[in-house]
Amino acid sequence: MRDEILIRVMLPANRLTYEFLMPLDLTVRQGAQIVSRILAAQERARYRASEECDLMLVDGPQPGLLLEWETTFRELSVADCLVDGALLVLM
Repeated sequence: MRDEILIRVMLPANRLTYEFLMPLDLTVRQGAQIVSRILAAQERARYRASEECDLMLVDGPQPGLLLEWETTFRELSVADCLVDGALLVLM
């Protein structure tokens, strides 16, 4: 089994989607903060990084679900809540 999962993250400010390979052992909070920092550097005019950001499922079995901060990407993958290529929104 790979130790990463591919996620697609949409930034509402510009409606663009970005792809990230997330290590499975990161928590959602850690992953969201990394994504937030990267997108803030990439989209300076439209987005500012936040330590309090969330990731929400857009597609899959539970659209609209806010991912729990302390859950790891591995736990979400094993529970079939998150699959490779899943679309999330950064909130």
